[in-house]
Amino acid sequence: MTLKPDSITTGPERAQWRFLGEDDGRWRDSGETEGGLVASSHLIECRAVAGRGTPPNANVVITPGNTTLATLTYSWRMPRGHAARCAGL
Repeated sequence: MTLKPDSITTGPERAQWRFLGEDDGRWRDSGETEGGLVASSHLIECRAVAGRGTPPNANVVITPGNTTLATLTYSWRMPRGHAARCAGL
C-alpha cells in the first residue's frame, strides 16, 4: 500500500493504513506490505492526518498468486474559516 503525498508519510503523525476493523492499534506505514492474505476483497482504512482529508475506505481485491498494488491519496484541507474570508473579496 502506497500513501501519497510522500511529504506526510514520515514523522510521528504520519499517514498510515490498516485493514478496516482491526482493533489491535497497529497502523502500517506507506510501502509496507502484508503477506499471507486470503484471496478476497479487503477494506483498507487510513489514519487521519491534521490538515488533510482522509481517503475514503478502499476495497482492495487480492487474487491468488498475484501481488496487488494500491495507492491512496490524502487531499489538502483548507484551514477552517479560510473560505469565509475569501468570500468577501
